[in-house]
Amino acid sequence: MTWSDELYRIFQLDPSEKAPRWDEHPKLLSPEDFEKLNQAAEKAISDGEHYEVELQAIRKDGEIRICKSKGFPEIGKDGNVVQLFGLFQDITDSKRVQNELVKSGKQFKNLFESTPIATFVWRCKGSEIILCDINDAAVRMTHGKGEQFVGRSIDQIYHDRPDMLNKFKVCLTSKMNIVYETEYVTRGTGLERFIVFTFVYISDELLMLHADDITDRKEAEKALIESEQKWRNILVNTPQIGISLDTQAKIIFANEHFLKMTGWGRREIIGQDWFDLFIPEKKKEEIRQVFLSSINQKDTLKFSNYENEIITKSGALKNVAWSNLVTKNMQGDVVDITCLGIDLTERKNYEKLLEKKNTDLRLAQRIASIGTWTLDPEIGVPEWSEEIYRIYERDPNLGPYTLDEYQNIYKGKWFEKFTSAIQGAIFDGTPYDIELKLELPTGKEKWVHAICEPEPEIGQKGHKVRGTIQDITNKRQAEEALRESEDFLNRTGDMARVGGWEVDLDTNRVIWTQTTGRIHELPDGYFPDLEEAIGYYHPEDQDHVRQCVQRAIENGESFDFTVRLITVKGRERWVHALGQPVVDAGRCVRLSGTFQDVTQAKQAELAREASEARYARLAANIPGVVFQNLQHSDDPTDDEFPYISPGIHDLFGLTPEEVMRDSSSIWALIHPDDSAALTDSIQHAVETGAYWNYDFRVTTTGGETKWVRGMASHERQPDCSIFWDGLFLDISDPKRTEKALRRSEERFSLAMEASKDGIWDWDLTTGEIYCSPSLTSMLGYNSNDVIESVDQWQELIHPDDRQKAYQSNIDCVNNLTDSFEVEYRMQTQDGGWKWIVGRGKAVQRDASGRALRIIGTHRDNTDHKRAVAEKETLQAQLHQSQKMESVGRLAGGVAHDFNNMLGVILGHTELALLQADENHDLYGDLKEIQTAAQRSADVTKQLLAFARKQTFSPKQLDLNDTVESMLNMLRRLIGEDIDLVWKPSTHIWPIKMDPTQVDQILANLCVNARDAIDGVGNVTIETGISKIDEKYCDEHPGFVPGNFVMLAVSDNGCGMDKDTLENLFEPFFTTKEVGKGTGLGLATVYGIVKQNNGFINVDSEPGQGSTFNIYLPPMVENEEDDQTMFPKKSTAGGTETILLVEDEPSILRMTQIMLERKGYAVLAATTPTAAVEKAKDHSDPIDLLITDVVMPEMNGRDLAGQITALYPDIQLLFMSGYTADVIDHQGVLDAGVAFIQKPFSMADMSEKVREVLDEAKNPTQG
Repeated sequence: MTWSDELYRIFQLDPSEKAPRWDEHPKLLSPEDFEKLNQAAEKAISDGEHYEVELQAIRKDGEIRICKSKGFPEIGKDGNVVQLFGLFQDITDSKRVQNELVKSGKQFKNLFESTPIATFVWRCKGSEIILCDINDAAVRMTHGKGEQFVGRSIDQIYHDRPDMLNKFKVCLTSKMNIVYETEYVTRGTGLERFIVFTFVYISDELLMLHADDITDRKEAEKALIESEQKWRNILVNTPQIGISLDTQAKIIFANEHFLKMTGWGRREIIGQDWFDLFIPEKKKEEIRQVFLSSINQKDTLKFSNYENEIITKSGALKNVAWSNLVTKNMQGDVVDITCLGIDLTERKNYEKLLEKKNTDLRLAQRIASIGTWTLDPEIGVPEWSEEIYRIYERDPNLGPYTLDEYQNIYKGKWFEKFTSAIQGAIFDGTPYDIELKLELPTGKEKWVHAICEPEPEIGQKGHKVRGTIQDITNKRQAEEALRESEDFLNRTGDMARVGGWEVDLDTNRVIWTQTTGRIHELPDGYFPDLEEAIGYYHPEDQDHVRQCVQRAIENGESFDFTVRLITVKGRERWVHALGQPVVDAGRCVRLSGTFQDVTQAKQAELAREASEARYARLAANIPGVVFQNLQHSDDPTDDEFPYISPGIHDLFGLTPEEVMRDSSSIWALIHPDDSAALTDSIQHAVETGAYWNYDFRVTTTGGETKWVRGMASHERQPDCSIFWDGLFLDISDPKRTEKALRRSEERFSLAMEASKDGIWDWDLTTGEIYCSPSLTSMLGYNSNDVIESVDQWQELIHPDDRQKAYQSNIDCVNNLTDSFEVEYRMQTQDGGWKWIVGRGKAVQRDASGRALRIIGTHRDNTDHKRAVAEKETLQAQLHQSQKMESVGRLAGGVAHDFNNMLGVILGHTELALLQADENHDLYGDLKEIQTAAQRSADVTKQLLAFARKQTFSPKQLDLNDTVESMLNMLRRLIGEDIDLVWKPSTHIWPIKMDPTQVDQILANLCVNARDAIDGVGNVTIETGISKIDEKYCDEHPGFVPGNFVMLAVSDNGCGMDKDTLENLFEPFFTTKEVGKGTGLGLATVYGIVKQNNGFINVDSEPGQGSTFNIYLPPMVENEEDDQTMFPKKSTAGGTETILLVEDEPSILRMTQIMLERKGYAVLAATTPTAAVEKAKDHSDPIDLLITDVVMPEMNGRDLAGQITALYPDIQLLFMSGYTADVIDHQGVLDAGVAFIQKPFSMADMSEKVREVLDEAKNPTQG
């Protein structure tokens, strides 16, 4: 098979590797998809028809990509398919876009319908702005009349409101959102309402108007102000909680005590229904009767009293005793009802005493849970009220406790505290007020508040004392609950990021809750003044905040804004602030409100807006046809298309304008056989309210038949028309795929029937075993070789697997498992082994559960096991290849810049050496610079060799001759203690390779061999011919079969372990000491071998030495022989004229100096344009053009074309520091093109220039 680069990219495979064979595709696709593709391909080959299937491709990193595969058979002259070629397209992103677009459309539709704010959608048609849609909230606002205005223009609807017309135009021209608050007479009721209009610019074709009715809020604000003024003297200064209700039980005023008790803000409750907000459901009717009774009483001024529970904002219940005062006017009409209450939650019994005013003390004590006592020391026995008996839960018949008996209820320290207090009162006349904890004989614990007041007079045995005992258990529990509640509120406030604040305008000091301070990132308990608090807002928002505060103070306006805050730590947050003024005697005395961190919500809003913008762009580019259709009657063909996307042309052959002008143009293209069913499907969707989804055929204007899928949702309009939003998709290809799939499923069913699995049946009652012929045949036996017993079956199983296989069967027999699957090896007829997957299930058992009969299958799993092993090996090789390629790209990327810099260093050093005295100290320094630069150039060459990006000139070589020419150098390289043994083959094929690359291979391998030998040893180099067969390739993935020339380098050094061998060719991997190896030697060898289409294999064990076997392809007989022997090149100069072009100024100057010192006349240019101009202006001949390959404006190849047009006889010499793969694209590495690699010396350049010029004079040479 042959693959394009894009196909390699889709599967994340290396383009340099050979494309996978057809039977290797299961590694790239799921088994189901490969079967689908294989069947489609077989069908195409047999029928000569193209195919198209959708598949899931499995990439190297495991990611699944949705792809579309198309195959086209090529028919030969004999009518048979000779080859199959195709296309493979990654459609994952397209699929994802389709899904996201549908989801976005649904989300926008749901948002539009569910928003509680009246919303009107306007479409701009030319100079008119037409109302095209309203939501349910808008219908409610207009009392059902709003739908009548759909389809009308703003001039028709707002003809009497020029201010509204102006806002529409400003919004459209400025493309900005506008907020406008005004008094407005609603079309549905004719009533004047306060409305906040928000004009939202969507696009030049679409506007949206939000209308928020704030009349109730305005009236509530007005009522709030009037209520505060009216009831201030009565309710504000009372120590009780107080509220005022109108005759409909709407709250018109609440004092601070009430707000503090319930946790509500005044703005939150004014205008709210008293019963809905505060009265528990089970008590509503009872309390409503009390309310009505108070209103209907005859007396003008009369109190009514009652007690009930109310619900606070947090959901807690408060017990309140109320006194209601009804206020009537002179006509006797009820104006309002004022309710004054006492919170009974903590001290319910005491407040009941106040509620009943001056009831008897005993009842009051009972209510307040307060008992009284007296003690005359002269008598010694105290007197208790009944409540004390109840508190102590003591039978009154037993009488009060004596002093000693108190220790029965006051334990430990509490008894000591009590006795100390009572003795101090009796003997010293010291009063006390203490809280004590007691434990009743029943084990019940209580808290009591004990107060004692001694009489001034003292008797013989002390002062008479009297006091009270109050059960405060509930109070203590309430206080504890309150503390927990406050902690809870602080925690929830922190979690919700909502806090409160208040500004005292007399002191200009701000106080706020803990959460508000934490939003500012200020320490708890820190309260700023007003100006400092405003200073925390974003500088761009501070003026707006000041204006809101100023209007609140001066005009009594509440404010509600969302702005940015800069915390003490410099963090930017979005906050939502609500504030309202508190007025006293016509003057604003303070501001209070809430403060919420809405950063996450704001960021989500901004992200949503960005997302909607993206979705809008996607809608314009979505595959298929997006449309809007207006069906005027029950007949689907009585319609029009207000919008249809440009994709209609590709699908139907019609333009959007044609369809929007005349919808019948689409209906005329519906296939006659599908027309009636299509209209029926639309009518059915309308009748049932279902989503329309139907497939039908069309005949395009070009005569092509296509399958189309129509999908749309609909909505009945006020005028009974039906509005559709939908999509047309071309499903011609999926339809063909569906047809092919059905055929594929039929073939698969037949294939399953023809399965080659072996079947076996074990009768445990007789011990007999039946095995189908498939089992014996898969093992290579003939049909007469029957397995009839368990012993025969066990004898064929590999000894290492026998126990495992037998035990799986026995576990099933003994009812430890119901079925089993086990893998083992069985011996074949020829003595080999095959992997078998055996499956079995007990189909009959006796009463004890022991199996009587087991049936199962055998499957030959040998090929699968081999494939898995090969896949693991190939995966490892692929991973290694990718790592090598990554480092190679890095190496190649830096080569150009290094070569240019090294070229300047080497060139100027060489020029300086020509002028320096050899005996001068400077001469030695220059030589050191030259040596270091040359070593750097060698490292760069090694990097490029490893990266397989070095420029090279392959020639026909006799490997024996090339190696022999290096032996002396190699012996000097490895030293005298190591013998170099040379074993050339007598018969060897020529190879085509750059001889310098052979030098690099041998030098690197011999140096490594030398370093592996401790002391004396041997290094052996040998050549030969090797034939690699299929079996060897199976055991060595990456090798291909064929004949190869072998080069081997062996040593008897320390050898290598497995870990070292696995990382041997990785760049920069070395086992040498720091500073003694770059880690590039063997990586370079590997790169050179791969660059020449060869293979390398290493055999080594610790202590046994190492052998590197390199296999190079022989030169093809008819391949052009590039081996040309030239005499030693001359470094002499000349007098010819040279045009030198180089975009790097330092390289240009250095090369110009080199050439001029050799006697040449040099025309130097830094750009191709300047070079062309100099060539045009030069009147004498120009003999040679030396140009860089990669330059701005144009490359060296194109420049050479222009210069050659001016000077046809000019010779060309290209130079570059780029890697081979870059300059190869410029065509300068083609045969016959002169090229010199940067960096170069003066001698290299002189030699190359002379060579090119002399070849021009002697064209027959070589």
